[in-house]
Parts: sequence; structure tokens; C-alpha cells
Amino acid sequence: MAKGKAKVNYLHRAGMVGKMDGPDWSFIYDASTTQDSKWNVGDRVVLPDGRVFRYAKSSSVLYAGHGAQGDVEMEDGIDWALLGVAQAVGDKQVTFAAATHPAYAKDALRGGHILISDSELTGLSDARIQNRGIIGNDASAEDAACVVYLDGPLVRTVGTTTYAFCMPSEYSSIYKANKPGASILGVPAVYVDATLKYFWLQTWGIAWIAMAGDLGKTDLKRGFAFRGTDGLIVEYDNSVANATTQYGGFVVDNNWQANGATFMMLQLAP
Repeated sequence: MAKGKAKVNYLHRAGMVGKMDGPDWSFIYDASTTQDSKWNVGDRVVLPDGRVFRYAKSSSVLYAGHGAQGDVEMEDGIDWALLGVAQAVGDKQVTFAAATHPAYAKDALRGGHILISDSELTGLSDARIQNRGIIGNDASAEDAACVVYLDGPLVRTVGTTTYAFCMPSEYSSIYKANKPGASILGVPAVYVDATLKYFWLQTWGIAWIAMAGDLGKTDLKRGFAFRGTDGLIVEYDNSVANATTQYGGFVVDNNWQANGATFMMLQLAP
């Protein structure tokens, strides 16, 4: 997998689909401990019917039809640390000096993000901060120096007194929802029976999603929200008491007296 920006495929976007050219989207329903060589974590596929999926990696067992949360945390990345090599304007890589981080396989940080600043203390408020996507990294032992490749060139020089902060892709650690305050990133296309499996996470479009109760059956309310404790969906309530509920989309079924089973997911990452 060559270094480059995340892949986005629009299947059958060009030309007409004839009767002998039926769709084969079976790869969307794969879950494997082996990464598919055609895809990197975070790659995006858009099907002709409008559904959108992201290639992801599990950090727990995942249920099909249940919203799943992201589990990338500070200890998975590199907190503000000094860069160990000077780089010129136009360069597309930086090197962390020895810093606290887990061992990284080659390109384990791909799809993530890096911030580069003159100061650790003012990094997040630095108006001249350099914010880049990560397209790869060299393999690195735990807490050792680490080379990170950027998706665009530096526009300011960096030196050994420059700080940087980086995190891997949000899709590199997806777990079964169990935290009220964590955000849902999508709905697994299939049941994922173990950790460290590669699979496809639906983030947009028509989907079947498990409900908690009869959503929209007895009134005209159409919106739904994801429940952070289990990934089920509930009727959206924007009252003050529930203002932090994550809006997910709306009920597709047009008969409010007999609720249907499909929903249009919105407000996730398309």
C-alpha cells in the first residue's frame, strides 16, 4: 500500500449498469484479522444507493445494527513531544525524538492527524500551527524515535525545539458502545466476533438499526438519536436535560402508525 491520501471509491459511478452487470458488494460484509491489501483504515466507499462505509478496525466484539464508538485515546498517539530532526519548508515528513508512545507497525498511524507548533504549552492556540493528515509512518519500537509522513508539505521550518502531537485514525479502534459521553462513529455492516478485526462501518445512508422501544410509532416525531450506553437508537429529544444526545437521522417509514425498520443515518461522517 503506497503512501497517499485515503482512498474514496464511488462504485459504478461512471456509465450505466446493465442487467448483466449486477452489483457485487460482498466485500462490505467481510470481517477478517487480515487487512485487505486494497484498503487502508479510514478508506471510504460510496455505493450507488447512497450508503457510505469506512474501513475500520475493531477493539471489541461489535454488533451488526448497533451504533459503535471510537476508542482512540491519548495513549494511542504521541502527546506534545519534541521533534528530533530539523525539516525545511516543502518537506513532507517529521521525526519525533524519543517520546512516550506504544510500538507502531509500519503505517499504523496512517489516516490520523498531526499538529506541529513552536510551543508545547501554546500549541492548541498557536495561530501558525501546522495541521496535517498522516499518510504513513516508519515502524517504531515503544517510546523510540518515530518518522511520520505528512499529506502536505511544511510551510514553516521545524527544528529540534519544535513540538508536535499526533493521533492515529479515528477508525483504527472501534468498540461496542458503552459510554454515555462517547460519540457514535457508525454502524458495523456485520457482526464482528473479536478484537483486531478489519471490517466496514456504515456512516451514512439507509440502514437497519436496532431500536430501544417503538421509535416514532405513536406520534409524528421523525428524528432519532444514538444511545451511548449500548448503541441502540431512541426518539430524539432536544430538551435541556437531553441536549447532549447525539442526533443520528430520521425514520424512513412514512406510516407513523406502523413504524418501519429502516432509518436514514445523518450527521455522522459522510
